[in-house]
Amino acid sequence: MSTCGLWVGAQRLCAVVVEDDGRRHRPIRAAPTPAACAALFEWLSSRDIHTLVIGEGNPTLIAQAQAAHLHVQLAPRTWLEAIRSLTGYSRRPHHDSAALLARWPLTPGLRNLLRECRPTEPPAQQLPLL
Repeated sequence: MSTCGLWVGAQRLCAVVVEDDGRRHRPIRAAPTPAACAALFEWLSSRDIHTLVIGEGNPTLIAQAQAAHLHVQLAPRTWLEAIRSLTGYSRRPHHDSAALLARWPLTPGLRNLLRECRPTEPPAQQLPLL
């Protein structure tokens, strides 16, 4: 089972897959268009990716990843930015930040900070307001 970290850049997405033993695969880059994101998520779901780690604040990407049946976990933005600035990743290529997100669940001190992102469906008994 593998973990994938997804970094959202200004002009492209960067995904890095990390195996449970810590082995890192080559980065995958995609345009930030809905079609490219859907293709990337479908490819990840076909590769038996156990967890997709995304930084908080990307509701569209989260919905697309859940539509592709990926297990999504959210990294807290404040911790992510603090770690990136302390380690110098803010001045490095995007694939380093994606690898940081992919290794987040493998790090005991950071694992507890991840938040599960489950799809929510309205209850069957709920009445519309309007």
